[in-house]
Formats: sequence, C-alpha cells, structure tokens
Amino acid sequence: MLSFMADQGFWKLTLPEPLTPLPDPYSSELLLSYRPDYLSPVTWRVQGQEIFFRTISSGRSLAGEEMDGSAGPAAGFRLLSAILDAILQAEDQLLDVDLRLLRPDLIFRLGEEKEAGGYQIVCLPFATHGNCGGESPLIPWLASTFNWPDDQAEIMRDFFQNRDWNQLSAYLESRQEKRTLEKSNPLPQRPSIGQSLRSWIRELPALSFLSSGPDEIHEDTGELNPASLPLRIAQLSQGLPGTPEEEEGLRAYILTDDFLVGRELSRTDLTIDSQAVSRRHARICLKDNHFFLEDLGSKNGTVLDGMKLARHRPQLLPDKCRISFAGHAFYFLAD
Repeated sequence: MLSFMADQGFWKLTLPEPLTPLPDPYSSELLLSYRPDYLSPVTWRVQGQEIFFRTISSGRSLAGEEMDGSAGPAAGFRLLSAILDAILQAEDQLLDVDLRLLRPDLIFRLGEEKEAGGYQIVCLPFATHGNCGGESPLIPWLASTFNWPDDQAEIMRDFFQNRDWNQLSAYLESRQEKRTLEKSNPLPQRPSIGQSLRSWIRELPALSFLSSGPDEIHEDTGELNPASLPLRIAQLSQGLPGTPEEEEGLRAYILTDDFLVGRELSRTDLTIDSQAVSRRHARICLKDNHFFLEDLGSKNGTVLDGMKLARHRPQLLPDKCRISFAGHAFYFLAD
C-alpha cells in the first residue's frame, strides 16, 4: 500500500507481513553516492513494515504540469518513451523498479523545456515488487490525458504491468512511425550484453586472418549458427554495472553451460588471484535456460546476496544479484 502523508511531506509504502524491508547495499550506494540523472534524489527510513521516503527532485512532477492533451496521442507516446528510457536505465543498473512508484506525481521532468531533457523516476533500495505486486496508474493517466484509443491503451497497459519493456518500446515505435511524426525524443536502442555478443558472433564468418607481404595467407572461418548458441548470456563484474567502475577490476562473460570460478588459472573460466579462493571454488551452470550457482566445497565459502551457500547444492540465480567468492564480490547480470 502506498500513501502520501501531506502534513509531513512523506510518502509511506507499507509491506505486508511477514516481509521486512532490508536495504540492498549496492542499490543504496548507487542512490546515495552516484545519483544518476534519471533518478530522483530520495531520502528514506524504515519503521517496522513501513518505508517512509521523500523525494527532493528539482524538477516538476507530471501531475504538477499543465499537459496539452490537444497535442494528440503521439505526444503521449513520446512522453511514455522518455519515461521508459529512465526505467530501462534503472533496471540496467540492477535497481528494483516498483510499479506503484511509477505514477504522475512521482515522475519528474529534467529541464524547463517540455521537448528537452529526460525524466526522473523514483527507486528505493528495497526489493518489493516481486512480493507485493501493485499496479501503476501511469498508463490510465496518459490514456486519459492524451486521448489514447481504448484498444491501444489496453495493449500498453498489459505490456507495462507485465514489465515487457521491449514489447512496449517496439509498440510505441510502431505507433509513432505509423503517424509519420518526427521523433523529437527517441528512445535510445541500447543492445543488451547478449545482443552485442550475438551480433559480433554473426559477423565472424566475414572475418579472415591476413599476413602482410607477398605470401599472403587467407584463412576463412567456418559458418556459425547463432541458433546453436546458448539462449542466455550473463556477465560477472567487480564494478557496479552501468557505472564507470564497471570497466575496472575483473569482468567475464559467461558463454558456456559450465562456468568455473577459482584460483587455478588452467582450470577456471574466471581466475581470482587470491589464496583465500579455492582452486576450483564455485561454478555457474546454465540449465533449462536458468543460471545456477554451486559452491564446489570451497574453504572460505560462497555468498549470494548476503546468504552463504551450502556446499555442493546448486542455487538458482536471480538475473541481477551480488556474489562473493571468499570475500571477493562480483555483480552478476543475466541477459
């Protein structure tokens, strides 16, 4: 349940028992230290099952703006595309996007000009949406403000409520193309790690190895079938994804069904140079299109989102999480 305490200027989000809101460390760090442009600055405190928070954005909320509904449905499509861009950036950085917080009075415009800049949404460092559900009032509000046809509004509401952002993005693009309108605020197409790697792999057959000089040697690569590749690709990085620190430290893509982590260079896919890490410390397996983490009997243990794993018992990995191998922390992100 979400409510606004007007007398105190706080929002209150109540979780059903027995859920207890526990802040996620790296989400808290991102919100407090980095403060990306697409996120409204926010302060929070926890009391029992309740999360109290206050937004301190310098922008004006959608609910506080005078919207020109006469601009037609296309103006609403462009607005939703810009908001969707902020949502995708938040999820790319492993933040929890609670649908109940995606509402006109908690979405803020960056910049004074309505056709310039982006939008800020509100995220909290608590995993709430998977447990509490909740529906966003944003799509009904946009549909009413910009006079969307009922059938189109229903399609977008379903995509939005089911978090099918790719389908929603494609649908918005098709609506705008159909009206042959100039895209003044297009949604950047940021390929996922899987899309980038598969695109690179598809280009391999066109590559050849050449040597300079009169005796040139041409070696054509064999044709690769992308359909034979694993359906899912993931990465481990010591730096927080989506921040400059992502490029620092160790980083590895998981492209095999059995990915080994440990200290022994010749037998592992990700080698951690530390005596605290066992030779074959843990492995990440892809099975039935899901990733699993298994501690291989390591001396100093493997921790998943603060929970120490039992040895030799595979644990299903969420698509976004933090893994610690004998104290060496990595961020896991699956495509």
